[in-house]
Amino acid sequence: MKEILAEVPQVLDPNKDAGADEADPYVLAVAQRLRQEGTDARVVTEERRDTNSKMSMNTAAGILGIPSVPLAAFLKVEKVVPSI
Repeated sequence: MKEILAEVPQVLDPNKDAGADEADPYVLAVAQRLRQEGTDARVVTEERRDTNSKMSMNTAAGILGIPSVPLAAFLKVEKVVPSI
């Protein structure tokens, strides 16, 4: 996780109050490790809009070289839902 936050620290929301840790860096770390081990891992996220204070999961994944797809596309490709 330290490696992830060293490359994309803006993936954490600076306006988040105390409480449970944000999942984004953990998801990115797992996807990165799986890819390093040879698994075709990708991030499935609807978060695509960057703000001045927070980087989207899609952007962070792209910077890290991890493929990112929206949920609907992932479900179609994996044949979980029929194509339209």
